[in-house]
Amino acid sequence: MKILVTGNAGSGKSTLGGYLSKKHNIPLYSLDKIVWKENWQPTPKEERQKLIREIISKDEWIIEGVSKDALEKADLIYFLNLPHYKCVLNIIKRFAKNGFKTREGLPNNCPEYIGFLKAIRVSYLYEKQSKPWIVKGLKNKKSIEVKSHNGLLSNKF
Repeated sequence: MKILVTGNAGSGKSTLGGYLSKKHNIPLYSLDKIVWKENWQPTPKEERQKLIREIISKDEWIIEGVSKDALEKADLIYFLNLPHYKCVLNIIKRFAKNGFKTREGLPNNCPEYIGFLKAIRVSYLYEKQSKPWIVKGLKNKKSIEVKSHNGLLSNKF
């Protein structure tokens, strides 16, 4: 099974991806670890695309993040379509929780206080740039749209 968990920054992709990985015993790949290197250094585009292609060529995977290639190859897509303000609030909560620490799912030495500003910026760009092609890419794909965290990790997933 190839599963993509996609949505805005702060929508809960990592949480749901981790849950699904444990529940189905399928390896989880965080695109944050591909997009960023240590010290919040961006991964060059060619290297990033090569790493994503390597993952999507595997027999099973759960990818959490935003990727056109993964969207195209996924058997099932969880589209976390929360209101933008909730995503921003979640980014703020994540910052308050992690502060100067590097949270799980990120490369070493990527403290949250730096990622906080990046995530806020990404959340606004997502609404205009990424969300439209994600919505379009969901047509004719098996997908589950999640509009709220209420019951997000219930047995139906």
